[in-house]
Amino acid sequence: YVYSGGTSLATPLVAGICALLLEANPSWNPTEVREALWNTASQAENPDNSMGYGIANASKASGLGLLVSPQRLSFEVVLGDTQTVRKALSISNFQGEGMKWKASTPASWITLSPDTGVTPEMMWVSVHPAGLKAGINSDSIIFTSAGTIDSTQKIPVNLVLRTNTQVRVFPNPFKDSLTVVIEKSNPTGKVKINVFTVAGELVYKFPDKSYFLSGENGEAIYEDTWDGRNEGGEEVGSGIYLLKLDIDNRSQIVKVAKVK
Repeated sequence: YVYSGGTSLATPLVAGICALLLEANPSWNPTEVREALWNTASQAENPDNSMGYGIANASKASGLGLLVSPQRLSFEVVLGDTQTVRKALSISNFQGEGMKWKASTPASWITLSPDTGVTPEMMWVSVHPAGLKAGINSDSIIFTSAGTIDSTQKIPVNLVLRTNTQVRVFPNPFKDSLTVVIEKSNPTGKVKINVFTVAGELVYKFPDKSYFLSGENGEAIYEDTWDGRNEGGEEVGSGIYLLKLDIDNRSQIVKVAKVK
């Protein structure tokens, strides 16, 4: 190996930078690419006959700004838990220099600290599950900065509120009978289960039945069995069926298979 330099080595490097600039700025023409390279190089203010405009700076030439990581935040808590949960976002920038930024969110259940600063910095994102419904709650954080191409960035935030309900259906696939067991803390009503075909036709209704308390852990237990027959008492054919479980005014679908 030997150490070498000169235009023969600089040319392919600058050509690669040009390709990156065009990827970041597809509408630029050759003159705009050249101007971006000249105006951001190490000797942009004082070019000479030795190094010209100096060493190219791909980051500055690109005009790209904030780098927020990770690009998405996901949280998961149990429904009814009111404790605030938080995660951190790292905020830096492609320019290698301090850049002012500001963050905001339209969601009342998301708070940001701090919501403004100068890169590099870390921001805490807190989510407040109190009062939210079960399922996926989605919104975003919007970052803004000045003087860059990507002056606005949107970071998605998802908060999943899962119910403290465990559903077990076995065996699946089943041949003769199917057992449904539901374990739940603090139930507020009865369980309603209906069996449908994949086309949406009602096959069978489980009898309305209440929970009973387990002697071991004190949680509420529901248990019942389907014998694989329809409302008319006839054995259903092999195939896929959908169990629609209504538990405390919330619905859940479980897919099961009947085999001969």
